[in-house]
Amino acid sequence: MKIKTMIKFECVTTLKSLAIFYAVLYGIILFGYFIAWMIQGHLGGSVFSGTEMACMIYLGILGSLGFNEDFKFFMQNGFTRKSILIGTLGMFTLISLLMAIVDTCMAALLVRFTGFAPLFNQIYGVGHSIMIQFIWLFCFYFLVSSLMYLLNLISNKIGKKIFYFILIVLGLILFVMVPLLFNLVLPRELVMNIIDGVLRIIGYRNDGTIQFLFPILTVFAVNVIIALSSYCVIKKTELKV
Repeated sequence: MKIKTMIKFECVTTLKSLAIFYAVLYGIILFGYFIAWMIQGHLGGSVFSGTEMACMIYLGILGSLGFNEDFKFFMQNGFTRKSILIGTLGMFTLISLLMAIVDTCMAALLVRFTGFAPLFNQIYGVGHSIMIQFIWLFCFYFLVSSLMYLLNLISNKIGKKIFYFILIVLGLILFVMVPLLFNLVLPRELVMNIIDGVLRIIGYRNDGTIQFLFPILTVFAVNVIIALSSYCVIKKTELKV
């Protein structure tokens, strides 16, 4: 019952900010299309993308604030760390589900009448089932929010200065060292094999067809690892006054 109450509380408080976010987001989109229609006289050539990325940024902020704002409150009101984690992940599930429904439906509507280019279509092309688009989007929305929550747990545990230092080092490795290795060190055959492996992870086969089950299962497995990692960290997290 406590977990149910906590999920309800978190969802109610989050839905308010979510409603404002969507009002601003789609208000900007509609305004942009209106300007395009005024200038061009039609919407066929007006392309807008990046809606899902904006949603992922919102979910990232939601995930990072989920620990800072709620952990102390729930601990002081008798909730265990396990129940806090379950309730938070439950809230992420419901919010990601709702956002995936809204964005999938809005994308289908905008694609029909405009040149809108949703992220899913940019990666996999058009003509796929709307249900596949919804499941794919839900998995990634949940991944972003739960990952940011885990990172914030780690930051609280080891200290923000050490955490930021580690992030900077990882960023330099990812954006500086990895490109150098790919371009100057690694054999071209190995690089092509790595690229082929990445394409397989996101669902592309050698014959050009797409298998959506594999990337969805991969993201699901990553989400399970994140959830277990979050539990390992949060059970040792102290309440800081």
